[in-house]
Amino acid sequence: MKKLLLLLMVGMAALAAPALAGDLGNPAQLLKQGHSNFGVSGDYLIVQRFKDLAIERRFSDDGTSFGYKSAQMKEQSKFMATATYGVRDWLNVFGRFGVVTGGKYVDHDLKTGSEWQARFQNQFVWATGAKAKVWEKEGGGPGLLLTAQYLRYDDRKVKEWKNTGDGAGYNAQTFYDIEEKINYYWQTDLVATAYWTCGKFTPYVGGGISYNEGRFTGQWITKGANPVRIDYDANLRSNDLVTALLGLDYNLGRNFLLNMQADFMARNELSMGLSYNF
Repeated sequence: MKKLLLLLMVGMAALAAPALAGDLGNPAQLLKQGHSNFGVSGDYLIVQRFKDLAIERRFSDDGTSFGYKSAQMKEQSKFMATATYGVRDWLNVFGRFGVVTGGKYVDHDLKTGSEWQARFQNQFVWATGAKAKVWEKEGGGPGLLLTAQYLRYDDRKVKEWKNTGDGAGYNAQTFYDIEEKINYYWQTDLVATAYWTCGKFTPYVGGGISYNEGRFTGQWITKGANPVRIDYDANLRSNDLVTALLGLDYNLGRNFLLNMQADFMARNELSMGLSYNF
């Protein structure tokens, strides 16, 4: 009964969190009670789409208007260190920290057809989560794990706005002083992973739910005489809730493990990591 209650708590924590996942931290590996693991990983986000959004524009010379756009994040890297601890033979907890770097924000105006692109600045990112064994065949072989994770970063600046549609090459910074940022971005994942250990290899497949939210704010001020200030505000939300993953763990020996993974649907992402059990 205690094991069942803890499994339910792991799932509820991911779904009810108030605040990316090829980066779930070796989802097919589970440590024994009292054991630890430390690893490093690199993730490359190919593309992640958001729901169509309404951008509120407030003008200093009076007036408000709304723009309606589709938006996506792409070509972004994430480098993180992960520490994992075996609370029980069937339950692990982990914490992660690192940097999210590069990446582009692209939006498309649904009314005018204009398309804009901007670049993200690097920012600190952190995550926390848990893994629980749901089932495993006695003596080894196939098994099923449940992994929950909450990931977040704050105050990530956005720069170098450029029109990439019909007016390709138009740089907004030529005519505006711009200050924009992602005030916050958080992502929560709940994934079930089926695995099968065959010697040194552990291939796995998984699927589950992924949800993210963010807030985007900015201020554009026209250059020259009689400047006009335009304040922007928009909320970002997941376009796709279903996520799927495919991966492989390889035991290198001497307690070292290599992990490779690809994520689909909610976001397209590739990951690779190296970890050490002790």
